[in-house]
Amino acid sequence: MWALFLLAADTLAIQVPPAFQTVDRVPITVEARFAGGGVDSTVSGVVSLQLLEGSVPTGTQYYTPLSLVMQQGVAQGTLQVYRVGTYALVATAPGGLVDTSDTFTVSPGPYADVVLLLPGQSLDGGYPGWRRVGLPAPDRYAVDQAIPYAVFLVDTFGNPVPGASDSFQITPVNSQGAGGRADVQAGPVLQTGDTLPVRPRVADSSFFLVVQGGSGTEDTSASVVAFPSSAQGVVLLVPGETLVPGDPAGRGKTGTPQPQNVNVPFGVDLILVDSLFNPVAVTDPFGLHNFTVEFSPVPTVGTVSPAQANFGTQNTLTFQVTFSRTGTWGVEGVDADSPAVRSGVTLVPVTLLADTLWVDPRRDTVSPGAWETLRVHVEAPGGVPVPAARVQATLQGPGNLLGTVATTDSAGIARFYYQAPLTLGLQQARVVFTHSTLTDTAELWTLTVTDSVLLMYPNPLTSPPGRANIMIFVPAVQDIAYAELMLYDLTGAPAWRKVLQAGELSPGVRQVVVWDGTNGRGKRVAQGPYMLVYRVIGSGGRVLLFAKRMVAVVW
Repeated sequence: MWALFLLAADTLAIQVPPAFQTVDRVPITVEARFAGGGVDSTVSGVVSLQLLEGSVPTGTQYYTPLSLVMQQGVAQGTLQVYRVGTYALVATAPGGLVDTSDTFTVSPGPYADVVLLLPGQSLDGGYPGWRRVGLPAPDRYAVDQAIPYAVFLVDTFGNPVPGASDSFQITPVNSQGAGGRADVQAGPVLQTGDTLPVRPRVADSSFFLVVQGGSGTEDTSASVVAFPSSAQGVVLLVPGETLVPGDPAGRGKTGTPQPQNVNVPFGVDLILVDSLFNPVAVTDPFGLHNFTVEFSPVPTVGTVSPAQANFGTQNTLTFQVTFSRTGTWGVEGVDADSPAVRSGVTLVPVTLLADTLWVDPRRDTVSPGAWETLRVHVEAPGGVPVPAARVQATLQGPGNLLGTVATTDSAGIARFYYQAPLTLGLQQARVVFTHSTLTDTAELWTLTVTDSVLLMYPNPLTSPPGRANIMIFVPAVQDIAYAELMLYDLTGAPAWRKVLQAGELSPGVRQVVVWDGTNGRGKRVAQGPYMLVYRVIGSGGRVLLFAKRMVAVVW
């Protein structure tokens, strides 16, 4: 650092280091001197300071201090200038002593913040806490018009910092507070003085940008109005779809078309939009044209009411569409006067309107751990199968249900799979099936072995009494064909068998079968351990219940 000594004829001398920046506080010295060069120690009091930019005094908000205290001919302090420029400093000491320094340059400090300006605004640097001045001009932009935002990287006092750069995240925001959609036509690294062209996509009451720098800097721009441009085409919406203004995917809508039913009218909206899918309520150029809805690939698959209509001063036309057969059919909005203007084809699945739902089987007994196939039939009037119908299943009770939603096949059947529980005892489960307002229920029974299912007393069988009472439990189901008791020795050879036909059984209660200890030929079985087996067989030959128990015979 070097000092510049300015000795005016009035013998007041100001010492100002010539090279400093706004963020620096550098020493200044004012001395009252004799003409011969010595300090006049008799001069004391307040020395007032005035900063000149060129020959014009600056506002006092742009520098500090405003005065110094001189004692014994010398006043010392620090000087800070907030705004970049070339200046001179004027000092006025007691006794009318005045001196003006040579000019010196104030440079910006290091990069500390970012400022985003719209056309019509300018940067007002050199003030503690920078600010922008002016109003955006214009303050209204069409959605497809680029807005040239000016980017300034500034120091602590809002002076542009040459050569400064940063990486920014730029977030467009619309007046609803949600993330706006805009095309930001710039890279991630910006420098002072760069232009940031931003093209808003969504027409809204206001639009602004939030810019966040990688170094923690942030700015929110002034807001401008983004309004739709002129009409450029139409978007067709079927039930299940919604309009997406400014859609970056280029469709203008989102959602999945809902399935419709044969001979049931539904509404189709045709919306007049600009090139970025913002609704446009203007007559130019399409408002006076007639529009309609067409079908593909079979033009006669449906009807439209009204046949044609024009927008007038509205931006939405609603047509009632009715399909006459099932399938997946295309609908498209078309300008009847200029057929090249089209909305694009939307595919709509069309099914029969179901009036009957029933499940097979409605009642059944399932073996423990086994899987039961449940077939749900969905039918239209007259028993016509309804394909592509969505069926919901809800399990009430024990067990496992594989899948809770299924779609009917070409035969109108949706399939679900139920696994019976292994929990001991008699279990009942219900599976409720629904489609629209239709419903039906399957009732499923499972009986898993417990000690009370098969008992023999006395055990072991002795003489006397010479006979045993075998107690069996008969499950509470209706499709039992027969039940059997089998006695096997340890080699697996059968020693005794008893068959009970359905008419001899009482479902849901315990029964007693008496065994006199003989085999099928009327002879007593040999002493020793045996395996007693009990099975209940359904009408289809399926085992509904299986139980076994070790017993013994001692004569």
